[in-house]
Amino acid sequence: MSEHNSRTKMNFFLQELKEEFGFYSSKRELLEALMEYGKCLEELSLEFRTDEYKVPGCISGVFITAELKDGKVFYKGFSESFIVKGFVYILFKALSGLTPKDIIDAEQTLKSFSKDTSLSASEITSRANSFGNIYDFMKKKALFIK
Repeated sequence: MSEHNSRTKMNFFLQELKEEFGFYSSKRELLEALMEYGKCLEELSLEFRTDEYKVPGCISGVFITAELKDGKVFYKGFSESFIVKGFVYILFKALSGLTPKDIIDAEQTLKSFSKDTSLSASEITSRANSFGNIYDFMKKKALFIK
């Protein structure tokens, strides 16, 4: 898949989610949806649940690995929080398979998505901060991946 197609796929996925989240009439429904998405996250081996892979700034433990294949970054991760697992899943689905440059360039798109879907206004502020903290960690992994 070309870089352009990967970015288009990311934008399409985020647009679909934005529309889906727009149907929810309460924060509770949004949080329940996030927990459902979190169930889709593949399990991360215990060997990667260490400080080296831990996302700073998250109250619950969030651990992320990154692997470079054919110039594209692929992520795996885990969170102790069901809501934050949903954030992790969304970010992985949006960003895995992109080039490091595309991941870094996705910042404004993700900020807009977070704002437009009310993810940045979660009833639990620390959870809302997790979305940005996770993305920042993923960017750093993409920058320094070999």
